[in-house]
Amino acid sequence: MKETKSWRSLLTVVMLLGGWLMAQAATSYGITVGGVPVTSDNASNITGSTISGKVSYNATTKRLTLKDANITYTSGYGIGNNGCEGLEIYIDGMCSVKGTFALNCNATTTVKGKYPETLNGQSVDLIGTISPVYVANDKTLTFSHVMVSTTGSTSSGAIRGGGKAALAFTKSTVFIDANESDPCVSGFTSCTMTECEAFDPTGAFFSSGKKAFCTKNGIVKQYLRLYYTEESYGIYVAGREINNITRQGLYDEHISGEVTYDRTNNVLTLDGVSGDCQGMFPALYITEDAKADRMTIHVTGNNTFTNAPLFGILTYKKNITFDGDGSLSMPNGSFSLVNSQSDIMNTDMIIIEGNGTYSFKNIEASYFTMGGIRINGLPIINLEGDENGTIHNFHMIIGRERVYGKPQTMVTLRNGAVGEAFDSDYSLRTPDGKKNITGQMIFKPVTDYMMKVADVDVTSANSNDVLNGLGFDGKASYNPSQHVLTIDNLQVYPDFENGYLVAAISTQKGAPEMKLRIKGSNAIGGESLLLLQSPVAVDGSEGSLSIDNIIVLGADLVLNDCNLTANGIRSDVDQGDMLPAVSVNHSNITLQGRGANVPTVEGLLQFDGSDMVFLEPAGAVFNTLSHQVELNGAAVKGKVVVGYAGGTMTGIDSANGLQPQVNAIYDTAGRRLKGMGAGLNVVRMSDGTVKKIVTK
Repeated sequence: MKETKSWRSLLTVVMLLGGWLMAQAATSYGITVGGVPVTSDNASNITGSTISGKVSYNATTKRLTLKDANITYTSGYGIGNNGCEGLEIYIDGMCSVKGTFALNCNATTTVKGKYPETLNGQSVDLIGTISPVYVANDKTLTFSHVMVSTTGSTSSGAIRGGGKAALAFTKSTVFIDANESDPCVSGFTSCTMTECEAFDPTGAFFSSGKKAFCTKNGIVKQYLRLYYTEESYGIYVAGREINNITRQGLYDEHISGEVTYDRTNNVLTLDGVSGDCQGMFPALYITEDAKADRMTIHVTGNNTFTNAPLFGILTYKKNITFDGDGSLSMPNGSFSLVNSQSDIMNTDMIIIEGNGTYSFKNIEASYFTMGGIRINGLPIINLEGDENGTIHNFHMIIGRERVYGKPQTMVTLRNGAVGEAFDSDYSLRTPDGKKNITGQMIFKPVTDYMMKVADVDVTSANSNDVLNGLGFDGKASYNPSQHVLTIDNLQVYPDFENGYLVAAISTQKGAPEMKLRIKGSNAIGGESLLLLQSPVAVDGSEGSLSIDNIIVLGADLVLNDCNLTANGIRSDVDQGDMLPAVSVNHSNITLQGRGANVPTVEGLLQFDGSDMVFLEPAGAVFNTLSHQVELNGAAVKGKVVVGYAGGTMTGIDSANGLQPQVNAIYDTAGRRLKGMGAGLNVVRMSDGTVKKIVTK
């Protein structure tokens, strides 16, 4: 009885031990690599005398990864898929597989890589002593995103199916070599090619009837080349094309750094690029074949292109947006847009956003157009200019919405003055009338004070001397903390070939109330005017001002202690808007008249003051219903003179210290001058008289 219990106990132990041993047996996945079965024991690192490099298997994803692996097994399959449906063989690096069949597929298999996103070092060589590849019936082999070369050494051919197998190529480049009399591909009922085409021999195609690749001359033998179809994007960087192969990175001996292209959003990114244009290519060339009418160039890091022969950036019928905070320099190349007039009418041909730094020789368009340059960010743009000028054939340069005291992108001319005026020839001009500027020009962020003096924007860059370097006599300066603009003996006589001075002094809507301080004798001639869109109080106690016209655009004007000569005063507001008021206190104002058929003072809510009196014409009054100066119920269309109670002004300018001012100076040929020239000068005064003055 005791002996029976002992045998029973021993049998139980043996059974438990056997179950434990069975539980510890490795799981086989139906795959061999170089003759080595892939199991749960070795899946993380498959090794053997036939294997070098790294080979591993993930049972969850069914991915067999070859990383820089070389597999040589002349006694059997290099890689055998004996039953793992959906196996993915992932190629990472330069790999080679050799066997009687380099790849034997008895189950559906995919060979996959990162091509063409990663071009360098991503390929696999399949070498078979019988055939490189065999696919069993009713199974499919797919080559996806991979570079493959196959070589067979017998009459079995290179890629062989069982007669009812299927083959697929997706975004792959495949070189297939067989013996001279052997088919390159045979035994497949179907072959699907996606973004991939037969390139060599010419005219090759897959025939399901012959179950092979054929040409019109018969089955393709000896060699077959399948290429990933390149999709051109019409973009070139330093002569190198951006396409669906190179869009994830250019690799070229003349280009370093990162160049990538997002085809979905049409964004070309330059990140720390150094490019040599070799004296032949534009740094960036966007052709008519580019995918969208506008392309964005995102600039990050420091980017420099050298040896551009003529064009730094050349676009053909495409507009450009720059953004990013990096830098882009191509000082030897122009930025040229070749467009037709219909392509760019009333469009922003160039948009610059962000805070980047850009350096070009110049910026030009091929036609005189209504296209413009819009600057929405705060970039710095350096332009050196050439014999054609610096910026031309654009209608205007436009900054973002102007806000007083906020950073604003303006154009700073070579002499430090700022402006954004374009003349009728669509060429940038300086406030003193110069066009086709060939000196350096810089666009840079400044604080905008939303006013102009002699058409020059007043900003933080020039507020100490607004017109410095422009050749005008006198000075204009602005104190932003006190909102005081001072003109001191300012004499402005512009000499434009195709334009005129728009505004002697102007303010923009939204600017705070400004105080205009007049010092010394000031005269601003040449169709000039005082153009006001925000309130202005003039302090004329220290000098006098002669100007052509005063236009008040919906903002009140106060004249205190002024000696002022102008042609007239009027408002220009939209219908329904409040009319502006002009208040005249302790001032002598002479208005010469705006023309025989035009009221001298009109469109004002008020034209009066605490001590203002009409001196000429005698009996004149301001009619608050008709909003004009009248005499006997009719608008005054000639001279109007006002003084103040207790003053001594008689209405004759020279009688009481309000001297006629110089309106314009001409030479004997009738050409307008900026100041007195040597010899005879013809001088037109504010009271209409003409003097001849000789200077040495």
